[in-house]
Amino acid sequence: MRGGGAGDGVAPAGEQTDEFLARAVIAALTEGMSWEQIATRLGVPRPFTAGGSPTEQDWQNAIVAHENARAGRIRAEKCPFPSDPPPG
Repeated sequence: MRGGGAGDGVAPAGEQTDEFLARAVIAALTEGMSWEQIATRLGVPRPFTAGGSPTEQDWQNAIVAHENARAGRIRAEKCPFPSDPPPG
């Protein structure tokens, strides 16, 4: 799902990533993909489950956790930490 346009997985310039991701997931579900397939396309690691194979809910939770972590890394790269002195 990552990669210019809805078909190849890249958000068009200026489009909010969350909105693009939501539309891409809806399109994938409409095409009949499972949450596991969507997670695999997003590069989400297999969720740990104590009792066997992950459920659809496990995969959904793993996608949310993966995307939240990715968003946090992007935010951290764009914003200096408050303890950092101003540049200059």
